[in-house]
Amino acid sequence: MENIVEIRDLSFSYPRSSKRSLDSFSLEVRRGESVGLLGPNGAGKTTLISFLSGLRPRSDDRVTVFGRPLHLLGEELLKIGYAPQELALYPSLSVHDNLIFFSRLACISKERQRAQVERVLEVVDLTSDREKRVAALSGGMKRRLNLAIALLNEPELLILDEPTVGVDMMSRDLIFERINDLRRSGTTLIYTTHYLEEVERVCDSVAMMNLGQLIYRGRVDLSILVQNFKSFANSLSLESDPDPQGQEI
Repeated sequence: MENIVEIRDLSFSYPRSSKRSLDSFSLEVRRGESVGLLGPNGAGKTTLISFLSGLRPRSDDRVTVFGRPLHLLGEELLKIGYAPQELALYPSLSVHDNLIFFSRLACISKERQRAQVERVLEVVDLTSDREKRVAALSGGMKRRLNLAIALLNEPELLILDEPTVGVDMMSRDLIFERINDLRRSGTTLIYTTHYLEEVERVCDSVAMMNLGQLIYRGRVDLSILVQNFKSFANSLSLESDPDPQGQEI
């Protein structure tokens, strides 16, 4: 099966930093695979995602997506859906108007905008809240809207950066249900989290990072992960986050 993502020996340091955020990092993600990108704060997950989502330019071929180096991606960028950890929403606009705005950024034609907006509203169960201003939404509803925006262009590659931070249990379960629907439909998924239990629920395999390096790549098996990486696993949570403010407890 072809690889959607290939990363070869990627290193990166931020300006004025003596540490590498990514240190000779390599990873392959097959078409249709759901990969949990797991690691503590400072592991390099966010830096890696910034490359894969096209937010950080790269002029070599160490990172390829859909078989093309990052700097040569054109229309392929529209095949990538990205839901960042920091909510990318306009609080003064309604749910519907946010979706219309982002559908235009995704180059969705006017003829298709209405249908796509209605589709994702239904997917994340926000149809009845379409006219509400984002500022009035709960944290869980905002997360669901963030996911809806990432789904507007029906992406082949979906990148979710800690999509359940700060959400209530009902919204969390709905997000998991929708993610699993996408898995069954063949969408390739990269899912970043601190929580082993979330990886077990929505991922086929796991890539564990620490200090910018890949330290484990394989199947999702909590007993194997904890047994072989006890010191690393201590910095992670074995449960999902029950705290509505998103803090590990």
